[in-house]
Amino acid sequence: MVATIRATCVSSTKQSTPRWTQTYANRHVFRFRSKPQSGSRQSPHVRGRQQTPTLLVASATEDYVEKALSNPEWFWNGADEFTDLDDRKDLPPLPLPEISEPKRVVLVRHGQSTWNAEGRMQGASDFGVLTAKGEEQAIDARNLLEDDNFEALFHSPLKRAAQTAELVWGDRFAPKYDLASLREIDFYSFQGLMKDEMRAKYAEEFKIYKANPEQFQIDGHYPVRELWHRASLAWQRILTDKYAQTTLVVAHNAINRALISTAIGLPPSAFNTFQQANAAISVVDFTPSPNGGPPHATLDRMNNSAEPLFTTNSKGTKDDEGMEKDAVDDKRVILVRCAATDSTEDGLITGRNDEKINMLGRVQARKTAEMLLDVKIGSLVCADSSRSLATANEIADLRELNSEERPDVVVKPELMNLDVGDWEGMPAIEVRGSALPENAERLEVMWQRAGQAWKDILEEVEEKGTVVVVGHAAMHGAMLCQCLDLPMEAFSNFHLDTGSVTVIEFPEGALHGQGVVRCTNHTSHMGRWAVPATVNLNAAGCGVEGCFIY
Repeated sequence: MVATIRATCVSSTKQSTPRWTQTYANRHVFRFRSKPQSGSRQSPHVRGRQQTPTLLVASATEDYVEKALSNPEWFWNGADEFTDLDDRKDLPPLPLPEISEPKRVVLVRHGQSTWNAEGRMQGASDFGVLTAKGEEQAIDARNLLEDDNFEALFHSPLKRAAQTAELVWGDRFAPKYDLASLREIDFYSFQGLMKDEMRAKYAEEFKIYKANPEQFQIDGHYPVRELWHRASLAWQRILTDKYAQTTLVVAHNAINRALISTAIGLPPSAFNTFQQANAAISVVDFTPSPNGGPPHATLDRMNNSAEPLFTTNSKGTKDDEGMEKDAVDDKRVILVRCAATDSTEDGLITGRNDEKINMLGRVQARKTAEMLLDVKIGSLVCADSSRSLATANEIADLRELNSEERPDVVVKPELMNLDVGDWEGMPAIEVRGSALPENAERLEVMWQRAGQAWKDILEEVEEKGTVVVVGHAAMHGAMLCQCLDLPMEAFSNFHLDTGSVTVIEFPEGALHGQGVVRCTNHTSHMGRWAVPATVNLNAAGCGVEGCFIY
C-alpha cells in the first residue's frame, strides 16, 4: 500500500547540559561542547520551549510510514541544531588561508556506525553510533597512528565521529576541538532514509547526485556545493591554528572528500571521485607560498587503512555504507611506484639515473607483490628503468611461485621518468620551490607523454581488465591529473612513496566512465616498513620530488 501522510511531532522539552559557541571570521563557528545528557539533540537556540515541526512524507511504503511515525526525529523537518550557524550557503569555497610554516593535516573518517551497517542515510543527523566493528576500526586507526605526534585534534560534533576521535586520540595531551563545520554533508530529506527507500522516493534526485553532484538539489538546497563552501570554512580554522603544525582531523566520508578536493583544487563535480572507507587515513601537506597567498597543497596519501586493500568480491557484496556494489576487478588501474634505491632513501632526486633497487626496495617489491596476489591482473606494464623492471618482475615472479600463470612484463618507453637535468642526484629539500633547470625536460613534453600513456592504458583496461603500471612518481602524478581533469600545474599535488600503490577504478567502464580513486600512496600493506603519517615537515620534500614553480 502506498500512502501520503502529514505527521506532526512535538520535540522534547527536557533540558540538556548547556553548550556555548563563539563566532569567528568567515561565518565559521568553533564549538566547545560539554557532554550532553541522554535524550533529544535539540538546538541550543530553542532548547527549553516546545516545537511543532512538520514532517512531510510523500509516496511512502507502509514500512516507511511506520518508521516515520515512530521515529519522526530521524527525518528532515526544515531545521536542526546547525541551522542557526548560517553556513549552508551555495557559495564558492574560500581560498586556503595564508600560512607561515609547513603544516600537515591527517584526516580520519569515523568507524562504522549503526546506520552505516543498516544502510541508512545519515548526513548531518546524529542518531548513529559506532558498532563493535566501528570501534575495532577506530582502534586499528589508532594503532597505525600510535607513534605519530599531533599538536591539535579537530573533530566533528556528531557522535560517531566524536567516539572515533576519542579512540584514535588516546591519552595524548594536546588541545581538542569540536568543530561544527566538520559535520557530515547536509542531506536534508535524504537523511533517515534507507538507501533503497531513497532511490525509490527520490529517483531523479539520486540520479543527478551520482552523475552530476554539483547540480544535485533537494529541499531548495545544493548539498554538494554547500559542502564545498563549508569545507573551506573548516580550513580557515584548522590551518590558522598558530600552535599546531601537525593536526589530526576526525570527521566523515563526504566532508573529508570535500576537504581534500578544496585543498588540491577540485570542483564540486568531482564529489564522487574519491573514496573514504570507515576509519581510513588521508594526509594533506601544506607548504607556504613564497609570494604570500594560499599555500601549495599536496595529497600525501588518501584512504589508507589497516584493512586489506584487495579482497575477492563479487556482485551482492556491500560497501561500508551498506550499498550493493559490483565487482570491479576487471576495470581498474593500479599504479605502483618503483621500489626504493640508495638515492631515494637518501632523499636525492633520481630522475633518469638507472639505479637498482636496494634491500628496502626488495622488501617493498615483495610486500606489494603479495598484496596483488588477490587481484586478477590483465596486463603488467612498466617504465624502462632497472628499478621499475625489478619491481614488476617481483610481481610477476610471485604469481608464478603461487602456481599462477606468470604475466608478461611489457616495457613502455613513454613511461620513462621526468628528465630533471642538473637536479639529478641533488637533495630534494634543496630545490623545493625552485624552477626546473634549463636542461631539464620541458614539462609540456612530459605532460604530453603522460596523456598518451594514460589513453593507451585506458584502452588496455577496457580490453584486458586490470592493468598494473609500475613506474615513477612524476609520471604517475601526471596520469592522476589526467584522470581527475586537473591541469599540468597540479601534477606535484600528489606525493607517491617508493613501493606505494594507487588504485583507480572504473565501475562504468574505462573509456566512457569516470575514474574513482580508491586510494593513493598506499603503504599500509608494508607493515613495519609502512610510511608514518607524521614526518619532519621542514626536512621533507613535497609533491613529486620537490615542489616546482611553473
